[in-house]
Amino acid sequence: MLRSWSLSSETWNEIITRLPPVPGPVRPNLDDRVRQEASAFVWAYVTGGEPLFAPRHVEAELPPEVRQVWREHRASTWFQLSRPDALNHYTALR
Repeated sequence: MLRSWSLSSETWNEIITRLPPVPGPVRPNLDDRVRQEASAFVWAYVTGGEPLFAPRHVEAELPPEVRQVWREHRASTWFQLSRPDALNHYTALR
């Protein structure tokens, strides 16, 4: 069942609209790439599995060059989601 699971766009939009405001002019990037990594974070938590093996359905449907860019950002996004002193919006996502 969890093999095909991810946060839907509707659920993701509901989550991010409830996040506290971020001070200053810079807004966090909360696009589909971050939605996918948040899905992997939840998947790893629920299954106790390695996030590397979490399903990434959104990425799979993208052109190879875009998938490569997403892979290059994966570690930094995961770091932000899992670090103990995360920025407010990442803490709220958890």
